[in-house]
Amino acid sequence: SFMLNKYEMGDLQANISGNEDLTSFKTKLEFLNGLGEGLLAQGNIFIKDANTYLDLRATLTKLNLKPFGPFMQDILSNLRGALSGEAQITGEVSKPKVEGVLQLSQAGLGVPYLNIDMELSDNAQIFLEDNKFIFKDITLTDTAYKTKALFNGLISHRRFTDWYLDLKFDTQNKRFLALNTSAKDNDLFYGTGFIVGKANIIGDVNALTINVNAVTGEGTKFKIPLSDTQTVGDDSFITFVSKEKSKKNLVVKTYQGLELHFEVDILPSAEVEIIVDPKNNSSLIGRGAGTLLMEINTNGKFNMWGDFITTSGEYNFKYEGLIDKKFKVLPNGSISWNGDPMGATLQNLRAAYTLYANPSVLLNSSQYNRKIQTQVIINLQGDLAHPETVFDLKFPDSSPSLVSELNYRLESSDKKQLQAFSLLAQGNFLSDAAAGEKLLAYNMLETAAGIFNQLLSSEDDKLNLGVSYEAGTIDPNRAYNSADRLGITVSTQITDRVLFNGKLGIPVGGVTQTAVAGDFEVQFLLTKDGRLSAKIFNRENELQQYLIDKIDYSQGVGLTYKVDFDTFKQLIRDIFTKAKKK
Repeated sequence: SFMLNKYEMGDLQANISGNEDLTSFKTKLEFLNGLGEGLLAQGNIFIKDANTYLDLRATLTKLNLKPFGPFMQDILSNLRGALSGEAQITGEVSKPKVEGVLQLSQAGLGVPYLNIDMELSDNAQIFLEDNKFIFKDITLTDTAYKTKALFNGLISHRRFTDWYLDLKFDTQNKRFLALNTSAKDNDLFYGTGFIVGKANIIGDVNALTINVNAVTGEGTKFKIPLSDTQTVGDDSFITFVSKEKSKKNLVVKTYQGLELHFEVDILPSAEVEIIVDPKNNSSLIGRGAGTLLMEINTNGKFNMWGDFITTSGEYNFKYEGLIDKKFKVLPNGSISWNGDPMGATLQNLRAAYTLYANPSVLLNSSQYNRKIQTQVIINLQGDLAHPETVFDLKFPDSSPSLVSELNYRLESSDKKQLQAFSLLAQGNFLSDAAAGEKLLAYNMLETAAGIFNQLLSSEDDKLNLGVSYEAGTIDPNRAYNSADRLGITVSTQITDRVLFNGKLGIPVGGVTQTAVAGDFEVQFLLTKDGRLSAKIFNRENELQQYLIDKIDYSQGVGLTYKVDFDTFKQLIRDIFTKAKKK
């Protein structure tokens, strides 16, 4: 039985018979399994002018490709499938000429550094010409997401040594999976990356270069972890990586003979996540635009250049188990790399957390006895590993006079930081006489509610249930105070065209309010694309009448039509064009 790299190829048989002067030999060589699968080579071997020549015809019948995988294990993985066809082998034995056509079936392979696995189109053909294996218009399909790309190119050799690759890939203006790694594969960067564009693999097998020139495809999620976090500064609310410590502990798998050049234009559909604190799942997730150039080589080099301009995103802000809030990333912030992936620079990177809070405790007056929209804004500047962190407060829907008064009361930077922290921790402004011990209690209830929400629902559920906790208002200047409220939320898709959202607020605690608050909203999608919809709602008023056991509501119905346009002219054209078609 013939073995190759611990794989059984079949029974090996060789029959050679020569002429009387031993200058010509009829040869038959085969290794076939019980199903007749394997290799059969037969023909003549002859000697002329002290040189040995071949004239053989090789027939492959579903030859197993797995045994040949270890020869390229540093570059490729999981080589599989079968090879069938015929080839003519002629010329000197020291430099044979091979011509023919082979056919692949159920073939596939993986690229370990990128952690992608691909299937080749069935009945794909490989053309053998002299010292080349030529591939023409073979469709590659990734096994994880079933995205496709077109594959062309050649593999050449010199007497079956000194292998050289020149392979080209084209996504045909559709997305193709180019990266599918996790933190265990590479500490420097990982994620799921789709590209739309072209790539090629070129070079000697011991020094291959992968070049990618593309734009990001839908579903791209690129992650850059800042592991081994430590607190920076005595008053920092965010923990960042120690740059020096991180470099010592990086786990980077190196693959001999591999260099990668990625030049990728990032589109707003792509998601870039910077993992600030992996232990607490604290991360900055952004969508935006930019161009990134990355270089990785066989010696563990990882260089990164480019700019990423945010358009939207989310910052999951966590602090010492007391605060767990999701900030909305504001547009026009930037993250820039100039070689060192861990040495990125942040410029005007801002994120906002919006809530409704009553400012009367700051004003020492009962004149403003309602909650107003309040934004807690975090501003990050400077070195990504050691950024300058500043909180700010904004009141977007309030009158200029109220905003001016609040800004005066919050003129002190320290006071503004304290109030921002109070808003994040308990949802209220902090008065001078406020009881500090309520801070932890409020946040514990909000955290418990968040954990309970994860148990009740997931992103794919038709019915989502959840709970929330909202701290009440306690103001010694007012006769009426609102209770702490436990909220129960319901979100469901009744049909493909009918959506329902509701919330029931139940007062808890020791104050006098006992009324139960209930909000609901029913949305009807009137067209298949969802652009035209109708809505019925019942909503609790932010401005309360402060009557015990009574809460004011607003009810209403409405129609909404959504259309995307770049200019007003395009809007008019789209509307009237559709009207004429109808």
